[in-house]
Amino acid sequence: MFQGHELVLKPSMKPEKTVGLLRRELAEIPPTPAKFDVVADVAFSKKHQVLVLQGYYSYFENIRAECVEAEHKISLVSVKLIACLKNEEKLHRISQASDELLDLTEDGRKLRLVQENLPVYANRIQEFKNKLDHQHSELFRRSEVLAEDKRYCEGCEMSLELCRKEPKSCSCQGDSGTGSGERAAGFGITLLEPCCCALWAQLNYNDEQIHKFEKINLSAHIKKVKSLLREDCSQKYHDVLALVGNWTSVLHEIQGQLKEFGNFFLQLIGDLQMCDERQNKNLDAVLLQLQQGMGRLQITDGLKDKDHMILRMNRLKEEMESVARELQCNNSIIESLGSMNTGPGI
Repeated sequence: MFQGHELVLKPSMKPEKTVGLLRRELAEIPPTPAKFDVVADVAFSKKHQVLVLQGYYSYFENIRAECVEAEHKISLVSVKLIACLKNEEKLHRISQASDELLDLTEDGRKLRLVQENLPVYANRIQEFKNKLDHQHSELFRRSEVLAEDKRYCEGCEMSLELCRKEPKSCSCQGDSGTGSGERAAGFGITLLEPCCCALWAQLNYNDEQIHKFEKINLSAHIKKVKSLLREDCSQKYHDVLALVGNWTSVLHEIQGQLKEFGNFFLQLIGDLQMCDERQNKNLDAVLLQLQQGMGRLQITDGLKDKDHMILRMNRLKEEMESVARELQCNNSIIESLGSMNTGPGI
């Protein structure tokens, strides 16, 4: 079998050695490029750029939402930090240095360290938002360029349709170096000759149907169209791809750092919560210790008052006894004086 057909080999046939291949003369007529659709290629390029920009717009908004969430976490940490610092200040005011409160020094140092580094984290998040704003402005400018190209594309499609229907009335007739050489922006097409416009949608590039001179003309026009397509539309498309690559690296870096910040903030909030619980326990212990000290002081004062009262009562008793003895002594003196006055000598 040879190429799907039976190949009959005769026994008398012998292999022949080929000395060389005959040189083919180059054709005078340049080869016609393969069939391609400029309108479809450009439309696909523009549509793909629009989809890419829409996707990255959503990506920007998601990263911006993560930045807002990180700022919210920083606010929570700031509120919790202020509460812990106030508790630390209360502990230092109402308590004195003791063995039970030695760990407060370590907590205070950690809290001051967090207070110093918290503005750094907030500034870092703001830098992320500034980068997103810059990239969003680039995306907006690129979207404006695409919108302008779309308007030119619609106008060019109308011109091509008019040239296809009425080649003689096509505005592209004339000198190819002047008005007919104007660029149809967005398509990357130069309207050079009326025949190119008229045959664009109908020509099948069949060598049997195209005249030799028309073929040469058409080949030149196709090369110019392809070069303009490559320089204009393709260049813009590759510019968008390069810009997207830059955006991807920056967004990936921001997203990774935001993830690290999120984990760090969650751990920091947990540490502040534990610190707050320790401070509350220490405050309760200090208050209980102060209450117990006040109770002992009251008991001691009560005992002192009782002893003082007993001493005063004993002293009063002694004074009363001394007064009674003096009264008894005075009575005895009065009685002796009375007996002396009633004697016979009087």
